[in-house]
Amino acid sequence: MQKQEVWKHLADDMELTMMKLPPRSKKPAGKWGHLQYRPYADIGFQPDDNAAVITSDIIVLDVDDIELFEQAAIGEVPETLTVKTSKGFHYYYGRPDGDSYRLRSRKPFGFDIRADVGYVVAPGSVHPDGSLYEIVKNVPMVTAPDWLADLSRGGNNTPCCKVYTIKELPDVDLSRLDLTTKRTILTSVPEGGRSEAIHWVMHRMVDNRYNYAEIVSVFLSNPIGEKALEKDNPESWLLGELERALDSKEERTIRVPDADELSSQYKELADEGCTELVHMLHDYGNQISEGQKRVLASLMLLYAGLAQGLLAGRIAAPLPTGFGKTTSIVALLKTAEKKKMLGNNGFTVAVAAARVQQTIDIYEELLKAGVAKELISMIHHDENATHPATIGQDGAFITDRPILLATHNKVIGQKINEQLTERTFIIWDESLISTNAKYFNMKDLNLGVAAFRDASKQHGVRPETVRFVEDCVASIEKNIAEQKETGEKSVLRLPIWEADIALEDIKRVIQKERHLAYKTAMETLVAMVEVTDHDMSVHIANNTELVISYEVVVPDELQNVVVLDASAEINELMKLDESIYKPENFPEIPVTYLDTVVHRIDHKAGRAATEKALNGEKLKSAILEIIRKHPSESILLFTYKHRNGELNHRQAIEEYLTENGIDIQEQLDGRNRFNWLTHGNETASNKYAHCTVALFVGVLFQNDGAYISKTIGQLRDHSSTLNAGEVTKVLRGLQAQAVHQGMNRCASRRIKNDKAGAVNVYYTYPNESLSGHLNHVLPDADFRLYNSDVLQPRTMKGKVQKRIVDKLATLPDNISKISSKALSSLVPELATMSKSHRRRVMSELIADPSIPWMSSGRSLIKAGAQ
Repeated sequence: MQKQEVWKHLADDMELTMMKLPPRSKKPAGKWGHLQYRPYADIGFQPDDNAAVITSDIIVLDVDDIELFEQAAIGEVPETLTVKTSKGFHYYYGRPDGDSYRLRSRKPFGFDIRADVGYVVAPGSVHPDGSLYEIVKNVPMVTAPDWLADLSRGGNNTPCCKVYTIKELPDVDLSRLDLTTKRTILTSVPEGGRSEAIHWVMHRMVDNRYNYAEIVSVFLSNPIGEKALEKDNPESWLLGELERALDSKEERTIRVPDADELSSQYKELADEGCTELVHMLHDYGNQISEGQKRVLASLMLLYAGLAQGLLAGRIAAPLPTGFGKTTSIVALLKTAEKKKMLGNNGFTVAVAAARVQQTIDIYEELLKAGVAKELISMIHHDENATHPATIGQDGAFITDRPILLATHNKVIGQKINEQLTERTFIIWDESLISTNAKYFNMKDLNLGVAAFRDASKQHGVRPETVRFVEDCVASIEKNIAEQKETGEKSVLRLPIWEADIALEDIKRVIQKERHLAYKTAMETLVAMVEVTDHDMSVHIANNTELVISYEVVVPDELQNVVVLDASAEINELMKLDESIYKPENFPEIPVTYLDTVVHRIDHKAGRAATEKALNGEKLKSAILEIIRKHPSESILLFTYKHRNGELNHRQAIEEYLTENGIDIQEQLDGRNRFNWLTHGNETASNKYAHCTVALFVGVLFQNDGAYISKTIGQLRDHSSTLNAGEVTKVLRGLQAQAVHQGMNRCASRRIKNDKAGAVNVYYTYPNESLSGHLNHVLPDADFRLYNSDVLQPRTMKGKVQKRIVDKLATLPDNISKISSKALSSLVPELATMSKSHRRRVMSELIADPSIPWMSSGRSLIKAGAQ
């Protein structure tokens, strides 16, 4: 049959939902998730088109590696409609029932499952490599076997780990893995971070095409597998963890287009734009490697694909800081103007930057590159900015020019949505968080209601307002009672009344109230009334009842977005957004952080704990100690923002440094040696590249309610029942992002031949929880526990490690070897530890390059000793 006859049969006879694909392509040209069933004649196929079957009503078993799939012996594959693909087969099955069936990626076992929100290329189509998708078994489609339906449905049965046992562990070559992943495999991971490290290593091995037997072998043969060895059946446990790791790794289906997929005009845009970008980076003093050129070329192909309309969706391009992100925008637009491709002759673009100054910096770079200012609209409200916003004679923003520069707040404030949706594509600099979540505590609300009820008579509040507030509280209490009874969350909707009138009454009472505690309690009423028109839910955990609402602040209509975020891989909050994809063929980032040393200062990092410590002596002494270790280096310090009536953290540190002989006004090469930023301002500045030390006095913490509400907002699911681990993962990701972004304001943003500039990073934190995330975005960096002479370790492990270091330092020069027994006699606490804890203490010490001892059997020998 001709392909059109095949597609007509699939659409009209089998009633499968189909869509067009571009010629020799596997990817749709536009949005497709909204498509419903249409007869063949209504789809409008052209002679050269490819086609796809949307798998919203069927299940397709997509086997890419027949040998691996058969070796795993997962389950029977009943005879059904079968299509040969370039690598394997598509097996088409009907659904056993009306349940929801998910996409599942099981590449380490040789297959994927296509179901809801998925599609497969239809038979008769041509693969990009020229091979043909063709039917090899033209038989009726049968119902999916139980194992396949259960795995797709997401039931408790996990056939991959339950059915198959590995007979022989293969030897595994780790050379395909980067140095950071290999270090993680070869190093004992502290308790509390082992699950994250296990899943991260599994993801990296899957990305590098290791199969399930190889992955299990690596874990059972190296320290990364210590947790597995504690289980009764380590192999089965590891295969179960691999299943969970695969489920947590959303399958990415967007790819950077090949140059041959672009029209000649847009291919030239990508080629010439990349050449311009490399020239500009050279002019800035960068030394560009071939690996970096490949990454930049892919970024330009991504831009060109969006500009031509070949791609759709929100796409993450996680280039490191200093790799050429902002410069790529300038190079693209300079090239596009030169080729007369902006506006009616080609495409339009919007650039959303984090801050006004960043927007102005891009504007100035565009002008410097020769882009005509008449082509640029700039939107902001900073009257003191060096460049004003573009405003017309009617006082309104001018937004119809081909290039639109705006801040995130202008997009989030939805001031310019209409103008943005008309753009060909949008470049979003830094993290894209599409929702804004709010919450209040039920305990605070009850206190606020009681205070408001007492004050309402005195201040002449309308009775309708009091009844409205009480009705709202009653609705929330009813929802809580139902949730406690059934164990299930439900959407909460509050009574409808005149919110403006209620807010007016409540704010008037707050303004007149003299008692600060009452005023604070009644602010919760304001928070409740402001969101009465939103869907809400109640999250109950640890005897706390949180009322949560969220709104979408970056509209779903804003598609075709490139997200340029160096921390995209570790921002767990942004990763919850299923609309953002990383192209599956985006090149590996070659940058290395061999000259970056990350020191964790074993100290609590929250505002209250930091303030308490700064009121004392020890933390300030540790800061002084660190500064004295770097006498001729510029330092960037991060502190908490000052609040009225509380200790000024920066001032307290400056005064202590001055008292101890440090000149805080010192200049090095005409620049400030001491530079300061507050937590929350870690991004969008390149003014501190002369600094080679970054010191975080605290790491920004919010209370659990903030992270719970943010998570539910990003999931866009009021029925979500989050556990503590899920919330903690978001917290750690955001904190690691802050440290990563902050340190990259410094010299590490200067990359030469794939190597980031040397930086020493110090941050206070009570455990190693951030190391896994930081390790992921700082490959080859050296992570150490800071060994302070003035701060004592907080944990027993830390205390024992410090005692060992101190004892080793006091040994005579002629002693270059010490046995574990002798070491235990010097540090008796070591002998009281379990074998696994003792091994972890020693492996962490040996891994620290600042400690000149290494392992030799059951002894330690001094580095350099024969």
